[in-house]
Amino acid sequence: MESENPYSHIKEFEEVCTTFQERGVAIDLMRLKLFPFTLKDKAKIWLNSLRPRSIRTWTDLQVEILKKFFPTHRTNGLKRQISNFLAKENEKFYECWERYMETINVCPHHGFYTCFLVSYFYDGMSSSMK
Repeated sequence: MESENPYSHIKEFEEVCTTFQERGVAIDLMRLKLFPFTLKDKAKIWLNSLRPRSIRTWTDLQVEILKKFFPTHRTNGLKRQISNFLAKENEKFYECWERYMETINVCPHHGFYTCFLVSYFYDGMSSSMK
């Protein structure tokens, strides 16, 4: 999970869980029981090293995973990439936009309002794109 985006991992896992939810079984309980099977290597070792019963809810588990595998310094670096985005020389508009959206999607918890995201993109566009 260290090279994988934990936000994407959790989202994909939640999508899989909703495809086979059983009646009478709480979705969060099912997620808590199945999620460990999606981990391997260091992530699995980390999860197994947590104090017993320290994770009581699906939300607790998500918070702990994101703290461990998406630390604040990583978030801050990605937020800087978003807010200081620049078009590459000779880059076409659609290529620039796709690259910007990829940057945003890597950090879905960036916290920027849409108007700021648009402004950052516009400010980073080359004069020929404007």
